[in-house]
Amino acid sequence: MGWAAIVRNDRGDFVHCISGSMKSNLDTFMAEILAALKAFSWLRSLHVDDIV
Repeated sequence: MGWAAIVRNDRGDFVHCISGSMKSNLDTFMAEILAALKAFSWLRSLHVDDIV
C-alpha cells in the first residue's frame, strides 16, 4: 500500500510532502485511516498548528 501527504500554505503554495509504503492486508477503509494517521503524525513532527 502506498500513501502520500502534501502540505500547502494559506495561498495554496506547496510547502512539504511525504510518501511511503507499507505491507498491509487491510481493507481500503482501514488502509485510508492508517495513511491519515501517518500523515497526522508527520504533521505533528513538523509542528504544524492549523490542519484543514
